[in-house]
Amino acid sequence: MSQPVQYKIVILEEDQVRRDYLKSMVSSWGYVPYSFEKETICLDNLSVLAPDMAICGSAALKKMFRFVASMRLVSRKLPLLILSSSDAVRDYIHTNGFGPVLMLAENGPPSEIRKIISKNINCSNADEATSELPLIIGNSPEIIKIKKMIPELSCSRETTFIRGEAGTGKELIAKSIFLGSDREKNSFVKVNGAAISPAADAREIFGIGHEPFSAEARSGRRLRTGVNTGTIFFDRVESLPAEFQVGLLQILKEASGRGDAQFLIATHSPILLACPNAQIFDFDGSRIHQVAYEETSHFQIYKQFFADRNSLLSL
Repeated sequence: MSQPVQYKIVILEEDQVRRDYLKSMVSSWGYVPYSFEKETICLDNLSVLAPDMAICGSAALKKMFRFVASMRLVSRKLPLLILSSSDAVRDYIHTNGFGPVLMLAENGPPSEIRKIISKNINCSNADEATSELPLIIGNSPEIIKIKKMIPELSCSRETTFIRGEAGTGKELIAKSIFLGSDREKNSFVKVNGAAISPAADAREIFGIGHEPFSAEARSGRRLRTGVNTGTIFFDRVESLPAEFQVGLLQILKEASGRGDAQFLIATHSPILLACPNAQIFDFDGSRIHQVAYEETSHFQIYKQFFADRNSLLSL
């Protein structure tokens, strides 16, 4: 009888109490922890330990920057969790393309730490995923950064929004995310919002709420397959009625919470962008960066309009 796989996790934490706490917590979840106080000793032992993930706890910003950069020189594929809510750390990671790197507040609940570990500890090799992106052509610094972000997004179980003007290549980004994920042998289903009847109900296109052999259920079978095992890419859904978008938002919340499938959505809709825990990326064809929901231009315009539409009408 084969033994279950025991994943190894390296922990870098300067504070001994916090270090022992993290080590005990990780061990209780069935992982094998190796804890270090000093980054140099931690890095020296990486090749020997061959860990499946690394966690960096509290440290000065310069030490965090140095550790992340050194970690990526040693291993491009190793998932790295940074326990910090610093925007400076987040900007440093994305500016330099140091994926896959995840972040959680230092005082984040154990349940969230466990969730991140379980979802990312066995992510595929980032170098291989980067080198096998035939859909994205180019070697400019910005294109390279995009390629390096794809493996991180491919490992994600959260709904991902890609905002950008028509013709910027949003579908290419979506397909690259799909091909780099563990779902690439399953379905990639594209849903064009312009082809959906304005009178349709969001649940109808998934065959939800119909008898199993009804015409409505058969029409939604392909989408249900995508929901269960693969990736669904929505495009141009902002052209659909607000009622439909609200229904779709409810489905996204239910389905993405299960983590069975990944939803990739190209839209500017402030209704859909409000999906809980979603990732939002702005893409202009050569540069991609993550934004918060409240930072999106459409949210800000709608907010200003509803707060004081007369100020906009008087321009």
